Amino acid sequence: MKLELRNVFQVAFVAAMFLSLSGVASAATLDKEFRFEADSRIAVQNLVGSVRVRPADGAVAIVKATVVAESDALAEAVTFELTNKGSLQQLDIIYPEDERNIFYDALNRGSRSNVRYHGKKYKISGSDGRGTVALHVDLEVFLPAGSRMDSLKNLVGAVDLANVVADIRVDVASGSISSADGKGNLELDTGSGRVNVSSHEGSVEVDTGSGAVEIENVLGNVNVDTGSGTVKVTGVSGNVTADTGSGGVEFAEIMGDKISADTGSGSVKGRSLRGSFSADTGSGSVKVDGIDDSDFIDIDTGSGSIRIKGDFAGLSSLNLDTGSGDVDIQMLAAPDMTLRIEVSSGDINVDVPGMKATKVSRHRLETAFGKGSGRGVIGTGSGDVDIHMVKN
Repeated sequence: MKLELRNVFQVAFVAAMFLSLSGVASAATLDKEFRFEADSRIAVQNLVGSVRVRPADGAVAIVKATVVAESDALAEAVTFELTNKGSLQQLDIIYPEDERNIFYDALNRGSRSNVRYHGKKYKISGSDGRGTVALHVDLEVFLPAGSRMDSLKNLVGAVDLANVVADIRVDVASGSISSADGKGNLELDTGSGRVNVSSHEGSVEVDTGSGAVEIENVLGNVNVDTGSGTVKVTGVSGNVTADTGSGGVEFAEIMGDKISADTGSGSVKGRSLRGSFSADTGSGSVKVDGIDDSDFIDIDTGSGSIRIKGDFAGLSSLNLDTGSGDVDIQMLAAPDMTLRIEVSSGDINVDVPGMKATKVSRHRLETAFGKGSGRGVIGTGSGDVDIHMVKN
């Protein structure tokens, strides 16, 4: 009998542990729904949780909120305020002031975010330790076509948008942001987290403190600024600007008037670019394979090689400068340009049919292609300069 009772207690203990770990036994949920006036501007503020944004069936915006807490009392302590400020309707989710140490199980274990929300400091962590309470609010936001969301602020947690036709600004302190098959002006800001945008019609602006950015298939201008993280932009019809303090930049299949990249540390790569191009990197190589329809090309790297290949027939301004590295230009068609080349240490090799060399020395060359109407300057502190014609 003792053995049987011990087995019963063991089974009960294991079952209780399983329920506790899975969160089933302790989780309490509370659902709320809010409807906004037609044609109103919308703002939503949430401390922690996931957010899904989808198209609305009707003409009004709807927010469905699910409070997930470790107890019914804690779930009911979360309140909601919907206020009108002129044409702006704002929904604020208010968390209990006496619970500032929150456990959010969607975060990686050991991760932690210290944030300020509604004037109060909160600590959100992925570990369930002493003094923490399990609490978050998940949101589903439904937006009518053509609506305007002035602010979707979700401090900790992922935001996912799909098939939305609206102007939207998203602000996240810690969490990833994704958008697919959307239309409208899109502004995405995360302090820490990845950003992915695919198949979008309209301008796209992305700002991350730390996190990789990947954008593809956009009809509109793209502007990306990240403190630390790689940037990859593919398939854009519009101007593209990318700025990263630390991380590489990769462009492919871009057609715009201006295409530019700026990195404090990281290489720049381009493929199939149409438009004027500029790149500035403190440390990193610049390689562009296939560029045409460019009025100007301006590349400056503190340390790294420069290699560009393309049709330069319409080029009127060329400036290439590297502190240390080779310069290699492969021309499918030469520009009408007067070109000055200077190297401190290295060789100069220019092989372009019809060129007219005017001044030649070991480390300096002045030459002209065609009518010589454009202006070009190439310089390298340490490295060779090689310019030659190629076939596509």
